[in-house]
Amino acid sequence: MLIPRYSIRWLLGLTTFSAGISLILSYAVRDRAWAIGIMAGLWMFVVIGVLYVTAFLGAWLISRLTVAPKKNAGESPFGVGLSETPFSAAKARADSPPPITG
Repeated sequence: MLIPRYSIRWLLGLTTFSAGISLILSYAVRDRAWAIGIMAGLWMFVVIGVLYVTAFLGAWLISRLTVAPKKNAGESPFGVGLSETPFSAAKARADSPPPITG
């Protein structure tokens, strides 16, 4: 789905939340200490989010630059090929005891 669907209830809730934030911001502009504290706390969520994104992108960039690309992508990292699996028929026949025939 390319176009997300929004309900009227969701949009009214977002509008109410934005109005509350704007009201607190207007009191912060008027130098009310409690409003300045609330706005500082809310802005810390934005700052922490930006720091998390920056840390993730930095780690991702370092991993892309330092890790060499694999030649055999999609194969087992343990070096066991399909014919050498422990559950193959040849391996099972060689390790099984002889049949009991009376």
